[in-house]
Amino acid sequence: MNSSRLVAATLVSALLLGGCSDDKSSKVAADEPTEELVTAPGSDRSVEMIDGSDVVVEGAFGELPIVKVPHQPPPVGTTKTVIDGAGDVLAENDRIVVHVGVYVLGDATVLGTSWVDEVPLMINLDAEQAPPALLKALVGARIGSRIWVTTTGTEARAAGSEASPYDTAAVLMVVDVVDAVHANATVDGAVEALPSGYPTVVGAAGQQPVVSAATIAPPAEMGRAPVVMGAGQQLGLGSTAIVHYVMADWETGEVVDSTWSRGGPMFLLIGGNILPQQVDQQLSGVTEGSRAMVVFPPVEGRMLAGGLDPTRSYVVVVDVLRVLANHTQSDPTELEVRDEAKSPREERSPASQPS
Repeated sequence: MNSSRLVAATLVSALLLGGCSDDKSSKVAADEPTEELVTAPGSDRSVEMIDGSDVVVEGAFGELPIVKVPHQPPPVGTTKTVIDGAGDVLAENDRIVVHVGVYVLGDATVLGTSWVDEVPLMINLDAEQAPPALLKALVGARIGSRIWVTTTGTEARAAGSEASPYDTAAVLMVVDVVDAVHANATVDGAVEALPSGYPTVVGAAGQQPVVSAATIAPPAEMGRAPVVMGAGQQLGLGSTAIVHYVMADWETGEVVDSTWSRGGPMFLLIGGNILPQQVDQQLSGVTEGSRAMVVFPPVEGRMLAGGLDPTRSYVVVVDVLRVLANHTQSDPTELEVRDEAKSPREERSPASQPS
């Protein structure tokens, strides 16, 4: 598939939280939030200077907090949990959804907050994407927690991001842990019967699915078949999601690409010109908690990534682990894998070349 970068409705600070891709050669889609964190002046009414030495963070979880920065701030490296979450415990390499605010200690300048646009950050909790201070503070925390940590500007930005004028300054990071998916997460549910001769999909919880070789010729058209049916939100145009996938050769079952080989699931935007239109159509209508098999008969090279043979057929087994948002839910086009007993589908116009 196309390896265009993912440009989703996520915020990642060019100043402090500079994002990086999981893998520049990703075959299905690169996983790289790239937008800039909103900056705000120090006079923002959500932050103020107070006497004393204790940071005060008030307000409801998930909403713009009221931050009170003391004239004599606590030392760098201080961490406090303001709200104890009741969700799963975060681990390194999790894919996390967080709101973040960054403030300069000493004058309460607001360097950035994601609450302003009500769109949380989507990052990998690893040394490549997560700022060191965030990685240290969040591993072991629970989903639903609000945490603050004092750190330096350098520790508040991700490895590989550009230097900042605030690198040597002491800063405060306030974080709401909205959601997370573990790196080895899989879906769970009853397995559906696939059409006769199609590859089978087996695998234990927390392990990469094993895809067998097909025993029949591939279908003439691209399509999908359910493997596990989830009961969560439905994917549509504008949806952001966290997914695991395995791509295998139809005839041999050989794995040619997998998110498992790159350390964890990926963030995906449906309808963002990241995947070819036909692939978006196949994923539209799939629900959270589902495992779906998408079949790729021999197609033009633009439908595949470099290194894959466009004369061969492939299957992509996708686990929809989380549907994060449906910004523009569309009426999904129902596209199912058919066998010879079913009537042919209507002809569809070819997809336009992704930009």
